[in-house]
Amino acid sequence: GGVSHAMDVVRRRAGRWFDPLVASACAGIEPSLARWCALDTRELQALVVDSEPGGAALLAGPNTMDRVARVFAEVVDAKSPFTGAHSQRVTEVAVSIAHQRGWSEADVAEVRRAALLHDLGKLTVPNSILDKPAALTASEWEVMRLHSYFTERILEHIAGFEWLAFASAAHHERLDGSGYCRGLRGEQIPELSRLLAVADIYDALSTRRPYRPALAPEDAITIMEQDRGTGLCPDSLDALVLAVSAGTNDARDEEDESERRAA
Repeated sequence: GGVSHAMDVVRRRAGRWFDPLVASACAGIEPSLARWCALDTRELQALVVDSEPGGAALLAGPNTMDRVARVFAEVVDAKSPFTGAHSQRVTEVAVSIAHQRGWSEADVAEVRRAALLHDLGKLTVPNSILDKPAALTASEWEVMRLHSYFTERILEHIAGFEWLAFASAAHHERLDGSGYCRGLRGEQIPELSRLLAVADIYDALSTRRPYRPALAPEDAITIMEQDRGTGLCPDSLDALVLAVSAGTNDARDEEDESERRAA
């Protein structure tokens, strides 16, 4: 609706949506906001960097990056009740698959970050689409599909994350080229992306969504087996079966131990 409309919204929602102090600080910002809106992404990024107070930038080590990734995953998951803890669950499954495949600890750490950030672009998707209890229209589906594109656009601005940006965003690509958003196929899809695809689909099937209840783990895997080799990576699918089986056995052991203690 334009700059004036945007600022009217800020004023009307001060005290309800927005901190009144922050809303009042926006007074008179309209000319600057109009100028910023006319910039492209690179120009705006350069302006932000040039405007940053001196000494505000810190080099982040691996542990700091992991904490930042986890925080952003929580922000994304909090957007909808149907995505609550999705990124965390996908991360746990993806890490389990990586361990089952014998990947190195360095590779597992990369899997963890990529999984936490894989849905970052969903911040661009309206809740009217995320929470819709019926099938999406063609235009709504196109908006949903673009979330992987925006995941890459966001992450590629972080120095050192360029590769992770591509791999995270490619988790909806399929081996037969029918995925999105690039339509990659076979070896064009990074191994990390193929692993994420298996973890992401497993979590989507085994948790409740607005249009269907959660499926049992074995039912979810049965459905995924139909895409073995055509859409999903066989090696990661095999590792998922092992990971789920190991998790089920662990849960049974804990249940048996609890029963023994109760007796």
